[in-house]
Amino acid sequence: MMPWIETDAMQQRVLFLKAWLSQRYTKTELCQQFNISRPTADKWIKRHQQLGFEG
Repeated sequence: MMPWIETDAMQQRVLFLKAWLSQRYTKTELCQQFNISRPTADKWIKRHQQLGFEG
């Protein structure tokens, strides 16, 4: 992600989940890239598994 592109929280979540689903990156790498904690990542992944991208 490029730092000069502004995104809202939902866009951040969708970008994170798409990167996670690509299986190219570890959860740790994505947490660092998106500046989120592992518990937040776990919460986003769990919601996605239950509700899809709308969760």
